[in-house]
Amino acid sequence: MSEAEITTSEMVWQNAEGAVPLEINLANLGVNGAVRLLRSLLEGREQAEAIGRREATTAVAQELQSTITGLLLQSDLILREKALTPSVADKARQMKELANSLRVRLRTISHTEVGPKT
Repeated sequence: MSEAEITTSEMVWQNAEGAVPLEINLANLGVNGAVRLLRSLLEGREQAEAIGRREATTAVAQELQSTITGLLLQSDLILREKALTPSVADKARQMKELANSLRVRLRTISHTEVGPKT
């Protein structure tokens, strides 16, 4: 290998981030083989991106569900207080309704975005 090829090769390995770079002689594949290979690689990348988006959506949804559950619990505890003024009780009920609405919307979004795993 020439010095330029070694430098390029080293750069590819450094930027591979855990992936194993492959060197393929496209001339041996022919046009149809090269097209099939490229399509396959692109489909694999699209699937990996979809899985990543699905996992990120699930993680965010779980974090938000936890926060919403805390809001609902706290609003229930506030509403159980005996010395609650009507104004504060009304605000606590509104907070509970908003948190519950968020929970329902988040579940709908989570089920739509995540969907079945492929």
